[in-house]
Order: sequence, then structure tokens, then C-alpha cells
Amino acid sequence: MVMNSLHQWCPVSSVAKSSQTKAIRREGAIILRLKLQKDTDAFRLEREKEATKRLFDFADKYRVLTRFLSIYSIATQVTRNILWWEERFKSDIESFMCSMM
Repeated sequence: MVMNSLHQWCPVSSVAKSSQTKAIRREGAIILRLKLQKDTDAFRLEREKEATKRLFDFADKYRVLTRFLSIYSIATQVTRNILWWEERFKSDIESFMCSMM
């Protein structure tokens, strides 16, 4: 038991070196894993931010497009109504114009 503890604390001993190396590697692996996890979380958050930004950009473009289509639809309907009324009363308008001359 005493020899075992001596081997663990003695820097010259190969047993001590291997156990220290294992401990350092284990700590390094834990630190690396935490860093990678942190980087992965940061990368994931960045991707989510970019996706959200693209979604809002698309929504803005969609709103502009729907406004344009709505205005276009109204203008088209008004034009159709004007043309319909014009066709319907064309003869009346022509006769009225002729009577004015």
C-alpha cells in the first residue's frame, strides 16, 4: 500500500508518469468535449439565427408580393368593371355623343 502511494507521487516512476498522463488526457478530453459542445451549441444557435432571418426576409417579400397582387387584383377588377359598363352602354354613349354634336 505504501509502495503504491509512493509510485503515484514519484515523478520519476513510470507508473506515476502513466497515471498522470492518463489523468491529463482524461481532463483534456473532458475540456475538449465541453469546448466542442459549446462550439456546436454556438454553431447551432448561429444556424437558427440565420434560418430565422431568412424566414423573416421571405415573409417580408411575401407580404410585399401579396400587397402587390392585391392591388393588381383590385385594379384588374376595376378595369373589367369599366370595360363591362363601357360595352353595356356603348350604344347609349355613341348616341349621346352624336346628339351633342
